[in-house]
Amino acid sequence: MNKIDEENPAMRSALDLLLDMGHERGLKQGVDLLRNMVLRQLRARFGEPGPDHQRRLQTADTEELQALGERLATAASLADVFLD
Repeated sequence: MNKIDEENPAMRSALDLLLDMGHERGLKQGVDLLRNMVLRQLRARFGEPGPDHQRRLQTADTEELQALGERLATAASLADVFLD
């Protein structure tokens, strides 16, 4: 990699771009997996979530998905998970 830096800066920039794209893709895949896991657990425990809850899941970021998953562990109802 050092040789690329020295001999071909444009190549290094292209490699950096590809690495960044791969990193972003990996993060998105991780969030998608977390979202799917929370959804599957919700379905197993409370049945199919309604459209409002589905929408909230689809727009939730990592932090919110983690919070939903944590509340799911002790929730008595779907409303308890989403704190409606």
